Amino acid sequence: MSRMRTRVALFSATTLAATAAVATLTVGSSTASPDLSNAPTVNAAGQDAAAKHKGISINGAIEDRGAISRAELEDFTQRPMKMKYQTSGGEQSHRYSGPLLLAVLNSVEPNFSSDKHDPLRFVILVKATDGFLAALTWGEIDPELANKRAIIALTEDGKKLDRPRLVLPGDRHGARQVYDVATISLLRLTPNMASGAAGKQEDHADVGHNH
Repeated sequence: MSRMRTRVALFSATTLAATAAVATLTVGSSTASPDLSNAPTVNAAGQDAAAKHKGISINGAIEDRGAISRAELEDFTQRPMKMKYQTSGGEQSHRYSGPLLLAVLNSVEPNFSSDKHDPLRFVILVKATDGFLAALTWGEIDPELANKRAIIALTEDGKKLDRPRLVLPGDRHGARQVYDVATISLLRLTPNMASGAAGKQEDHADVGHNH
């Protein structure tokens, strides 16, 4: 499925700030960055293992950074999902199955503070092997909030996918479906980002594209 390069107009205001924060980290700007102070050192060997076994590398503000293999993803409870959504080529309808994104992230222990509202400050960045990047907030998948039952799909229409795919129920367009997921990053937004400096990126065409 062909897809146009992602632009700011596709994202919500929260997603825009999150994506711009990633751009800030990439170019080395002085703008405030997401809080990763509590995150352990990246497990490079784990990331290599994820790529080799077509699993997922997970990093950011979590306790257990490294990789989740394909076999480990298959050990989670597999949730079926029927999806109908628009694409640039027209409407598509598919059946998927895979673990809940919430379950996968909870398994690596997010570094939430004692503040009960802290999860509302977190964004989830999902990156494909080709560099395509999509974002969602923790509130979208929290059962007490939006309760989007997003899954890391391992099958489509009964056939095993070559690599995991992010599938988001409720989205009218499939723009946030991330094919060939390579990395998931959990980031805490900081109050300084509300100044507007992190929202000056107007074109994210260089982020990559999806199939």
